[in-house]
Amino acid sequence: MTILTLAAIAESPWNAVAYDLPTDADRALLEATYSAAQQCVAKEYGLMNAALAGSHISRGQTGEEAEALDGEEDYEERWFDAARRVVLAPEQYWHAFQARIDDPDDEAAEE
Repeated sequence: MTILTLAAIAESPWNAVAYDLPTDADRALLEATYSAAQQCVAKEYGLMNAALAGSHISRGQTGEEAEALDGEEDYEERWFDAARRVVLAPEQYWHAFQARIDDPDDEAAEE
């Protein structure tokens, strides 16, 4: 499996979901991972709801295929993957730094 880097996240926020976090990830990588995963969750949630409402066709589906398949499943799976990373990145951050990933007061206290 590919190990996640800041460069990979810069290429695509989905790399923050798809690639493995290194066990020794630093603050910058974990914060970027968390932010990118949040973006992915929001995007897929919107697409999933649009598919449920019938206003969006799932990736690669056209015509009869789109009508025969449950379009939201593709988005739902990606949403779950991203949501898992939104949970895992802060857990790893806490274990490494005893701080919450999204709490600016924690960082200010260390300076």
